[in-house]
Amino acid sequence: MKSHIKNQQEQAAQLLAEGRYQYAEIAEKIGIEVRTLYKWRALSTFTERVSQLSSDFQKRSWSLGITRKYYRINCLASVHSKLLTVIEQRAEDPDMQNVPGGKTGLLVKTFKVSGEMVMAEYAVDTGLIRVNVGISSDANGVASTNPPVIGALNFVTPPPGPVVVISGKAAVRGSAHIN
Repeated sequence: MKSHIKNQQEQAAQLLAEGRYQYAEIAEKIGIEVRTLYKWRALSTFTERVSQLSSDFQKRSWSLGITRKYYRINCLASVHSKLLTVIEQRAEDPDMQNVPGGKTGLLVKTFKVSGEMVMAEYAVDTGLIRVNVGISSDANGVASTNPPVIGALNFVTPPPGPVVVISGKAAVRGSAHIN
């Protein structure tokens, strides 16, 4: 079909099919009068070419959109899998087995320092849960009011040196509070 219309008509057909420009803008871009563009719109070969190009653009856009969605879902699935691994590893941690809720993998252990005393504290990792729920919502195409912020995950590491738990309190071995 392209061979049946002139070069300027082909350019105009492509610009019309894109749907981004007004007639005056298209005419200016290809160096014709606006009335010439209106005359071309009356030609069946021209309108068929515009329709064909529009259909091609739509198919490519659809394909590109599916590809982007597929890639995004794969990325979300990868992050989700890693978060589940964190939860599983926390649940298996021997230090968490006797802590209420410790076997769920949803608790995070932090340390509070008071003087030379270091105390272990346990809390539900709401940030991890929020990110996990956000990923699930995003993967399902549901708009989340709190989009996941992967960089917001904070993994707490214990202080250097062995930690001993005494009656729910922990202290770094070798401190003045442990003999």
